[in-house]
Parts: sequence; structure tokens; C-alpha cells
Amino acid sequence: ELALTVKHSLDGPLGDYFFGARKDFLLKFCFFIWKKYIAPPLHQIETLYELVMTEEVSSDAFMRYQPLLEEARNAFTDMLEAISSILTKTEKVDVIFLCKINIELCRFLEDQGEFRKAAQLLRFAYNKIIEHKDYVLSRGNESDKDILLPMTVTCDNVKIRSMIEDMKSEYYNWKTNLRKLIRAKKREDDGKKPLEEDEANEEDYEFVEISRRYGSDDLKD
Repeated sequence: ELALTVKHSLDGPLGDYFFGARKDFLLKFCFFIWKKYIAPPLHQIETLYELVMTEEVSSDAFMRYQPLLEEARNAFTDMLEAISSILTKTEKVDVIFLCKINIELCRFLEDQGEFRKAAQLLRFAYNKIIEHKDYVLSRGNESDKDILLPMTVTCDNVKIRSMIEDMKSEYYNWKTNLRKLIRAKKREDDGKKPLEEDEANEEDYEFVEISRRYGSDDLKD
């Protein structure tokens, strides 16, 4: 009933007005319903079919679940259609999530024999992916003007994060070496014997520990 209510509330001019007025709420509703009420049962259904295929669950045992699966299929179809309608009306949407919803909906429509509607949804999802690819490609061609490009899915964010950590580590090493050079210069000016490398490292470690413990400063600005 909830799925049908949401689905029919988006029909016609009043539906467009309702979507514009409550767009944020509807998008949160989509993610909440998918995460809590749709994705976990879908995973369980897929697991059940795998168990049947591997003969870990007998056909007789599977038949006992058939009425429940049929009921769930109808409910999921209505809800996925409502979510797909909301995401389709949204100008900026996660294309992966949109395609995931449409693909899952197509599976249920195929089970119900609605092959034409399923094919249309698959074509729509495919066009969305191509549109997103073309958009990302155009951004890549204008990368010098795009300050947000490193945050897109076209970049390897793992490598970027690793590079940033390496830069930080190198920066901290330079600070450590600079502190040791300053102390070595002061010892030389005071006429003291220079420290060995291990002794200098230990002295700097004690300096950092004292700064962290008593000055609440780990010297990693």
C-alpha cells in the first residue's frame, strides 16, 4: 500500500508539484526503503535460489517458499517502480544507484512476463550510463579548469590518498631532520660533542613525546 501510494502520488501535474515540494524527503525515503526493506530480502532470495541450484535445498522445500516469494515479488515491483520514478525525476542522481534499481526492477518484470517494459528500463539505464560516461569524458578534457575532478569516479582515489599520505610522511621527515640539524648546530656552538645518529634520533623521539604529552602537540601540523 505504501509503494502504491508513493507511486500514484507522482502521477500528473499534482505529482510534479508534490515532487518539487518534497524532493529531499522523497530521496531520503528511497535510500531508507532500499537499505532497510529491499536490499536485505533480495540478498536472501538470491541465496535461496543459489541453494536450490546447488541442491542444498530440495524442490519440495523450495515450493513451501513459493507463495511468500510471489507476494514479495509483487510488493518489491511496486516499490522499485516508485523509487525508479523518483530517481528518474531527479536532475542530479547517483547513476549507479539508479541503474541498480532499474536492473533489479527488470528482473521482477521479467518474472511477471512484462518483457517490453523491462527492455525499456534496461535501455534507459544503458543510456544513463553512456550519458554519464560522456559527461565524465568532457570533464576530463577540461581537467585544467575542473577543481573537483580528483574527487570523481574517473580517478583512482586510493592512489590519490596514498600520494597524500606519502607527501605528509615526507613533510614530517623533513621537520624531524630540521629539528635535529638545529640541535646539532646549537651543540656545535656550545662546544659540545656531536651526537651519534641513534642518539640524535632518540633525543628527537623524547622531544616529540614531551611535546605530545605535556603540550598536546604531536608536531604534525
